[in-house]
Amino acid sequence: MSNVVSLVASAEAKAKMKKALTKGQTKAKTAKAPASQIKAVENAKKAAQKAKTQLGAPGHLARCRFLVANHWGAAALLYRLAGQWRDIQGKWKGNDGACLAMSRAELASAAGLGPREIETALKRLRTYASHIVQIKVEGIGKGKKMCVYFDPLAYAEEMEKCGYEIAVAAQNGQSVFG
Repeated sequence: MSNVVSLVASAEAKAKMKKALTKGQTKAKTAKAPASQIKAVENAKKAAQKAKTQLGAPGHLARCRFLVANHWGAAALLYRLAGQWRDIQGKWKGNDGACLAMSRAELASAAGLGPREIETALKRLRTYASHIVQIKVEGIGKGKKMCVYFDPLAYAEEMEKCGYEIAVAAQNGQSVFG
């Protein structure tokens, strides 16, 4: 039989009509979704939030760029030095402790910079990232090398802080790279 309600004016007919109209609806005070649906919605929200934070998080090169006041050459050099510090096991013994020792040309080619670009990049690093990396010339004559003293803890701390600042600016629809 169908759910057709006759239009009789009796109280019984009005009650059937009201019941038919409200079928599937609940009152807000008593409405509860099944536990499985609530859990599925929570999982979907968590997954969406995780994807948002992973896709929106700036990479280390962008963070290095922010750290050295928007200079690509200095950012590339800082990023490369951090990678070399992590990868190279046997470090050279410099005057101030363990360091990476290389010539100016080797330093420039490691970061993909030219002779003039390496000068500007080194100035930027000395100005903006001196708490992370210190580059000193050590040695005499042909044995003279540029010694790079790197602080991995300060680098990690700056990468966390810079990442937060860049992400907040992006969420506000701004760019920190101007």
